[in-house]
Amino acid sequence: MLLTPTKHFHSTGDSTPPTIQCGADVNQGTQCGAANGQVQFPVCTAQDNQGTPTVTYTSSRGNVQFQQFGNFVLGTFLTGETEVTATATDACGLTTIDTFTVNITPGKVKKSNVM
Repeated sequence: MLLTPTKHFHSTGDSTPPTIQCGADVNQGTQCGAANGQVQFPVCTAQDNQGTPTVTYTSSRGNVQFQQFGNFVLGTFLTGETEVTATATDACGLTTIDTFTVNITPGKVKKSNVM
């Protein structure tokens, strides 16, 4: 007797992670003498085949608190380069990341010509 293999399919639900896209790197100066700079950047856009994913932001240095206001995100960064990681998470817990860099340069003291 010839046995024919049977295919069994097991559905595990969503296996497609969301997509995410962030904008360009940000370069910004600080106020004179300040150790950090406040930066506003556009939200990263995320899509998924099972609804709208949530997007969270983390930074590679400092304790940046990110606040979203409509289509923009606000954060205060230390001078220097900081990598920002945006993570899109769908309803099944699948994630995708995108990164960009925030570069804060210190402000310069202007010399006075007054004698």
